[in-house]
Amino acid sequence: MLSLITDAVLRHKDLNNNAEESYSGVELKSYYVVMRDMVKIAVDLYLPVELDTDDKLPAILHQTRYFRRQKYKLFSKILRHNKKNAKRKVIDRFVRNGYAYVNIDVRGSGASLGTRNMEWSPDEVKDAAEIVDWIVKQPWSDGKVAAIGLSYTATAAEMLLINKHPAVKAAVIQNSLFDTYSDILMPGGVRNESFLSKWAMLNKFRDMNILPDTISGFNKIFLRFLINGAAPVSDDKEGGKLLCQAKKDHLKNYDIYKSSCLIKFRDDISRDGLTLDDFSPHNFVSEIQKSKTPIYNWSGWYDGAYQRSAINRYLNVKIPGSRLLLGPWDHGGNHTADPFVDINQIKTNFDYVGEIILFLNKHLKGENNILTSLSPVSYYTIGEGKWKFSDKWPVPGFKQCLLYFNDSKSLSDIIPARNHTYKYIVDKNTTSGKTSRWKSQVNIEKKRIEYKFLKDFDSGRLCFDSMLLKEELEVTGHPLISLYLQSEESDFQLFVYLEEIEESGRVNYVTEGVFRVIHRKISTETSPYKTLTPNHSFKLKNALPLSSGEIALITFDMFPISYLFKKGSKIRIAIAGVDADNFEIYPQKHVEFNVFATETCASYISLPVNRKPEFVNSN
Repeated sequence: MLSLITDAVLRHKDLNNNAEESYSGVELKSYYVVMRDMVKIAVDLYLPVELDTDDKLPAILHQTRYFRRQKYKLFSKILRHNKKNAKRKVIDRFVRNGYAYVNIDVRGSGASLGTRNMEWSPDEVKDAAEIVDWIVKQPWSDGKVAAIGLSYTATAAEMLLINKHPAVKAAVIQNSLFDTYSDILMPGGVRNESFLSKWAMLNKFRDMNILPDTISGFNKIFLRFLINGAAPVSDDKEGGKLLCQAKKDHLKNYDIYKSSCLIKFRDDISRDGLTLDDFSPHNFVSEIQKSKTPIYNWSGWYDGAYQRSAINRYLNVKIPGSRLLLGPWDHGGNHTADPFVDINQIKTNFDYVGEIILFLNKHLKGENNILTSLSPVSYYTIGEGKWKFSDKWPVPGFKQCLLYFNDSKSLSDIIPARNHTYKYIVDKNTTSGKTSRWKSQVNIEKKRIEYKFLKDFDSGRLCFDSMLLKEELEVTGHPLISLYLQSEESDFQLFVYLEEIEESGRVNYVTEGVFRVIHRKISTETSPYKTLTPNHSFKLKNALPLSSGEIALITFDMFPISYLFKKGSKIRIAIAGVDADNFEIYPQKHVEFNVFATETCASYISLPVNRKPEFVNSN
């Protein structure tokens, strides 16, 4: 059954702000907690000021690699006390609603000691369980813990579940990867160069405890005047010596960028003798399932590939009480990326803290509330501006519809009657821009995710347009693209975009697919996890280069979306061979290929639609 709530603002006004705050004041204490190997982990503990000795609270655990708290210089302390930063406001709200909040610097970061040889290492995962042990022993603890996080910290929360700790009763996993290879490092086997270089650089500077070079000019001078790296732990009885030792330890951390450059295939081994699967949540599905911990999975339609991550996690970790939320957001969800929302109103009205509180109140306090009475899948349809609910994903009532490449670079629901071959020469200047979904995940400047330029770049792409739609058409699910290609090159990359052309001529980005041709073989191996898309292993042993003269079928998925095409608009498929501002350009040499639209080699797009599309001049 599919239910519909037509007003997104009303939906969240109804859902949130229902919990009554139990406390008003919040106090902070910080500690070092010693791990099994004597490495000291920095812990901030936030509790209600009014907490009585007999009061028992559930705890929220947040594990970060990005400083649990920053050290402010003298002048900025005054500003901080006058106006708390956004992070502290969020923490205070959780505490006022009756939760202890435990925020830690993971091993090898911030004020914690130790070094890092990988992300989410086995030691880091074990540390998380020991921190939970420490929490449940505290006099204020009721013995229940929730793990929450966003991006890196969300994966840390997910990896905690591998321990199957009985005290962990819920997890909120926001905007994070599920498969390290295909969700972030190498989507479709294509190196996510912009993200990798920036993220590695940011972490390198954090490990040196200084501001990164990406922050420039007045902002850099201003921030250096206010902030002095990671905050020390207040019970550091050695006068800050432990923080100094932590900084020295972090200089020995592995080089993220150099290690990532060694990875081209899923089974490639890094300098440290690791594959990406060694620290990828999808590799631990069985253990996470055994934790029996309900998970609230969520992401945004323009959050890189992480909406697919959230869906795959929801489909594979089947635990009663789990939920899936897919909104019109960028990475982090603080801003809407819905192109139909006015630029002056892009800050989201979604009360994500209130949503988390309702979810945790159910699983840690046994409270039945409006959130838990709703269907478990909640998603927002771009172009319609509506929140919708479903009992499952994929949403019932949507069926795959094929639109074929046809005469005069058209899209049609009819298989081509005549043979057509379209030659494409890769334009290395083609790009999805510096404000694309791929910039979302390291969006230091907080730019809105948008695609204003699309119409101007049609000359650099191979485009196929449908006729005008007779009626509006909703696409909700996982589009698939199937291309019959021929090239003298054995390997190259494909970027395929799904777009809407309005009657006014405005071009709207809908979604895209990214793929390296050498991975074209559909694997007969059992997939490591359930997907709704073709099973490409991305392993070196299954690499299948094109042969000269061969006409090859290349089938791959586009990122999931819910989008309403308007009546009178056209559906467009645009093909490119590079995305210059975001992905590695490969190969560097000249590339051209032929796309076939024939009766026996009919290239097509498969769209999950709510009705069979009808076009103005369809027969």
